[in-house]
Amino acid sequence: MDNIGGVNTFIFELSAAFIKLGYSVDIVTYTSNKPRSFYSEIYSIPIDEIPKITCLQRNKPVWPPKTSITNMLLWFFLGSKKVFENKPVLVIVNGMVPLLRIGRHPVIVAVNHGIVRCSLFERIMLKKIYEWFCDYVITISDRARYELASYYGIRKTKMIKIPLCLNTSRVSRLITSTSTERENAFIHVDTSISKNLVTTLKTFKVLKENFGSNIRLYIAGANEQYIKESLSTLGLGSERQIQYLGLITRDILASFYAKSKACILPSFYEAFPYSLIESMSMGTPAVVSGAIPKELVIHSYNGYRVNDPLDYKSFAKYIGLLLGNKEIWEKNSENAILTARKFDCKRIAGLYLELIKDPPSQLN
Repeated sequence: MDNIGGVNTFIFELSAAFIKLGYSVDIVTYTSNKPRSFYSEIYSIPIDEIPKITCLQRNKPVWPPKTSITNMLLWFFLGSKKVFENKPVLVIVNGMVPLLRIGRHPVIVAVNHGIVRCSLFERIMLKKIYEWFCDYVITISDRARYELASYYGIRKTKMIKIPLCLNTSRVSRLITSTSTERENAFIHVDTSISKNLVTTLKTFKVLKENFGSNIRLYIAGANEQYIKESLSTLGLGSERQIQYLGLITRDILASFYAKSKACILPSFYEAFPYSLIESMSMGTPAVVSGAIPKELVIHSYNGYRVNDPLDYKSFAKYIGLLLGNKEIWEKNSENAILTARKFDCKRIAGLYLELIKDPPSQLN
């Protein structure tokens, strides 16, 4: 809960939207030691839109926290009590944990943020948990829906597609307040292995050959040691045109989206990347790998697609096009903003509230 990532961003953005719509929201999490002000700052959400947070294990864990079976037992017994004590009408589970329904029978939905490779036994158990302990499985993209059906064997009739969300009114305020002129720069967000930073660095080397000193790369994320090692391996250890931003708040990150002309996502795997819709919301088109869901980036409309995440020459070609051609950049930038507006938080919250109906309209 304390790490900054797409899943937690979704939790707090959606919670804030429900609160704005007049609903009371509680977050029940496994463990956390942070005050509400911490989440308000890092997610750039007003503190009165940060919900109450209940932790099952605030301090020393009762059981080993990394053991999946004990974790599920904890949720089944203690977690169920905490989740249902305020008689909610809707329970949104991120991932999947077994909850014992207590008292009233709210609608329980499980949001799947992407598949996790596991053994056949674990896949069977996950399928059973999805079938027994939730009413619907929320898939955040067409790709995630296909993967759930093919890998876990989840029935398509049990799945409903609802994408992740973004506070577009907040973004509009940021765009208005950001007067920074666009640089000949592109940005890479998140330094986990699946985000494929090496291709980004190779792309930069190709672009530098064409743009010389008039090119800059911003890198945002944790794992500074991995970044230094990657730079050193590619002979970029002393490169001044690459700026490492570290782990920064979303508002600061938005300012770097706003000064960049492109965002690069050469990921090996993605279900629905938050960095993509955040960059597009700031009018920054993206060049992405084939791992990005097709409904998010349409080639030459709001960005460009490169099927092979290792094909750094093609990434350099399309980023160079956005950096060097004003007309092409403006067209893709305008369409990127239009795409991002589809994921407005209040609209997405409304789709979740539709699930309370029997049957939900999404199944009609």
